[in-house]
Amino acid sequence: MEPTDVNAQMVHPILARPDATTLREISRGQWRSCNAAWLGWTFDGLDMHLYTLVAAPFVAQLLGALSTTDPRVGRYGSIIQGGFLLGWALGGGFFGRLGDRLGRARALSLTVLTYALFTGLSFFAHAWWHLLVFRFLAALGIGGEWAVGASLLSET
Repeated sequence: MEPTDVNAQMVHPILARPDATTLREISRGQWRSCNAAWLGWTFDGLDMHLYTLVAAPFVAQLLGALSTTDPRVGRYGSIIQGGFLLGWALGGGFFGRLGDRLGRARALSLTVLTYALFTGLSFFAHAWWHLLVFRFLAALGIGGEWAVGASLLSET
């Protein structure tokens, strides 16, 4: 055997084959990475968009406001959404570094666990700032999921 043949046989099963030109030639590990990233993006997108449907009534209830048109609802809802966007940005950096240390697959699992846990805990908020903290922490996971998922997918 020539050295090039030995090297071709030592290709890791998850890594892309340079000669893969059709979907049938993509390895099982590559499909699994793709599905994991896609499911993560689907569920965090669902989390983000479902929240927008319930944000005004939820914040109004936390503030004791009689109507969702109360100016306080818009003000505190905007603060909560700003905290969410900040957490999303910071989560990409935090979980990106964590993915470098723990591995992309483990970090991806942690991001999904983070946003699922803190989205669920949002139900238990008793004040607007509780919701702010829970949404910020959930967004850390969402931002991390986008960064880690994209890295995992591109590496495989």
